[in-house]
Amino acid sequence: EPVPAPAGGALTTRRIGYESSATGTSAGTSSGRCPLLPVRGLRNLGNTCFLNSVLQSLVATPELQTFLLQPTVVGEGEVTRAMREVAAELLKPTAVSEPDTAFDPTRLLEMVSLRHSRYAGRAEQDSQEVLRQLLDGIRSEEVKRLVQFTKPEQGKSKATSASESRTPADSTDSSVDSSVRAAAEPTTIIDEVFGGTLRSTVVCLACGNVSCAHEPFNDLSLPIPQRWKRSTRRGDEERDVDGFDGEDGTEGGGEDDGDGDGHSGGDPSNSDLAVGSGSSCRLSLEHPLVTRVLRRLPAEQTAPPAMLHLGACLQAFSSPELLQGEDAYMCEACARKQREAHGGNSDGGANGAAEDVAPRGSPALKWLQVARAPTVLTIHLKRFRTAGRTIHKLGAHVPFAAELKLDPFCGAEKAPSQVDDLGHRCPNPQHYRLFGVVEHAGTFKGGHYMAYVSSGASATGWFRMNDSIVAPVEESVVFEAQAFLLFYRHS
Repeated sequence: EPVPAPAGGALTTRRIGYESSATGTSAGTSSGRCPLLPVRGLRNLGNTCFLNSVLQSLVATPELQTFLLQPTVVGEGEVTRAMREVAAELLKPTAVSEPDTAFDPTRLLEMVSLRHSRYAGRAEQDSQEVLRQLLDGIRSEEVKRLVQFTKPEQGKSKATSASESRTPADSTDSSVDSSVRAAAEPTTIIDEVFGGTLRSTVVCLACGNVSCAHEPFNDLSLPIPQRWKRSTRRGDEERDVDGFDGEDGTEGGGEDDGDGDGHSGGDPSNSDLAVGSGSSCRLSLEHPLVTRVLRRLPAEQTAPPAMLHLGACLQAFSSPELLQGEDAYMCEACARKQREAHGGNSDGGANGAAEDVAPRGSPALKWLQVARAPTVLTIHLKRFRTAGRTIHKLGAHVPFAAELKLDPFCGAEKAPSQVDDLGHRCPNPQHYRLFGVVEHAGTFKGGHYMAYVSSGASATGWFRMNDSIVAPVEESVVFEAQAFLLFYRHS
């Protein structure tokens, strides 16, 4: 049940388990107690709802909260110090949620504006972008501090640990992944809490070679699929079945655009296995290698669901994409065979054509999987799309749940080296629980951001953070929100 407001409508942090001691404050997340909830509002400084909603969500993140409530250390950066100040003000025992006591985050906004000047003009901004700027700001400051104040052997140990945790062993990609390059840097609180690793897998349809590359991420930016109608036949009966294509939707994100049925048309393959998230193409399953690949991937990754929900967005993000034509894959194995073949011809005579040496692209399948799941999974739903000079908002409601199972979209710990390895799955359950939502209400030209946060405990319920106004809300209100950012914690 939501926490009722005390007399006068004010909420205090003492009502949700905040503890103080002579040595300072403690979030107590490691001891099994509920994390603290920010119940004090933030003053809107002029179109800064995008920042306020993100700050409330970050302060409600248990592991980051614990870090922010620790005392300031020597060499700490200005963005980190300003974030500590915000957390301390929102969570101090005497804080109340009445609008006239809202905290003014001017100092933090100034620190972010020094790094990115666009935030100095008080114009409307994207909350996902400022989230990335805040996390990147804290991370870069912490890297600088740890490099400066950490002994060489400790820094080396941290770098080795980061390399082992961020990059799966035995990667089959011969190039140096960005996660490997980043391993030389110390591991920060941002890496530990929000850091995960994406694996991009490519299968050459000419020779069957499997190649993988890895890249770190702090959030997953997911497309909102557009709706389509397809025909299926059972015996002599033909009927229409709703589904979702793998592209970003048109304006409205699949809502009724005036044709009466809310569909955009489209004519995808009648097969249950679909290909083409990024290129919107579909490849015939008559190709034997395509069949082998798709049947080894989870059904949730290859088959578009009939209803729009968060799983459909994850499917659109990770579904196999056909690379062909101008986007054809430059396969190293095929290029090597071409070079060897040319060498044989040149030994036998002078008729070797120069164009035979130039590598030719091959058709291939490419898809994304999570190779290392983060402690806190942040999901961004791409509601804004550009059409010419106009930016539209995708207004479809994307249903999401309190529990998220990421397993179908996670790869095995060991990167695949051949097609038969594609059937291997992540051995550990990757289950998450929702604790934060950032909603964007309205249109692109006139929208507003609000946050919903919860400790995940039934005793505290959910709170809506609407700038300076904070109020408890029913859980049903949260799940009706037009989600823009979702914060899930590994359970």
